Amino acid sequence: MSEEQIMKLMEKLNEMDKRNVKMETLMQEWSSDVKDIRQLLREYDKRINELESHKDTVIGAKDVITWLAIAGIMVWEVLAK
Repeated sequence: MSEEQIMKLMEKLNEMDKRNVKMETLMQEWSSDVKDIRQLLREYDKRINELESHKDTVIGAKDVITWLAIAGIMVWEVLAK
């Protein structure tokens, strides 16, 4: 192999090394973004679960109040007769 060919190979290797460094940097940035997105999704999921739990509590209280109102009306009608 001639010295010129070796130099060309070295240049190509150097170029590939630079590209590799760029790719590693991009992958690290991407990985960081993915971690942030996962954390955000976990927070949203937690918030949604809290809201659903609160909704169930409100609906449960509403059902109890409705049941008590109906029972009160029925008792009142029985006592009124």
